[in-house]
Amino acid sequence: ARMMALKPSLPSYVRTSYLRWLHGDVEGALDAIRLAIDAGKGQKDHEPEAWVLTEAANLFWMRGDVDGSLRGYEMALAVKSDHPAALVGKARCLIAQGKAAEAVPLLQEAFEKSRRVDTAWWTSKAYTAAGDDVAAAQWLKKAIETGKEGDRRTLALVLATVNQEIATAQKAIDDDNAHRGGVYADDTAALVAYRAGDMDEAKERSAQAVSLGT
Repeated sequence: ARMMALKPSLPSYVRTSYLRWLHGDVEGALDAIRLAIDAGKGQKDHEPEAWVLTEAANLFWMRGDVDGSLRGYEMALAVKSDHPAALVGKARCLIAQGKAAEAVPLLQEAFEKSRRVDTAWWTSKAYTAAGDDVAAAQWLKKAIETGKEGDRRTLALVLATVNQEIATAQKAIDDDNAHRGGVYADDTAALVAYRAGDMDEAKERSAQAVSLGT
């Protein structure tokens, strides 16, 4: 609130949008992200505009509007054609539309530009949807290897989702919680606990994950 009062700008509008989303205020989140988009227009550096358009598209994706999110990602790519997050977002939409083969090159380009666990994981999912189980396994392995290099939370989420190396997943989410925490960490921790057979912990962390109304 203080940041908004002192200097309303693209970063402050995006942060406001995210906080409203966390607290279950979807329309408020969309209103704030629209202000962020307006603030990003006309800048010489196209990166911020592509970023905020991608963040807006993510909101539509998370509320289940595949067509709306696809339009947003394509707007971001029209501003900056190699924006990794927008490439991944568009690929997710294509997979949802049954066009997994079209999604693969977008994901591979995104991974080359920014080695992220979720990008490798989505590449694995795309290959699975396209019927190439060998490539899917290779990219899942790459996602796990990439996670072990740094992104502990996403590593834990991948491992818990595919039900592999649960002890590694537990350590990874514990390490992440020591530095970041938050409702998405609680969500991942709940799944890890469930896979580990600790139902009391899973229920407790699940309750914490929805405590803000996200």
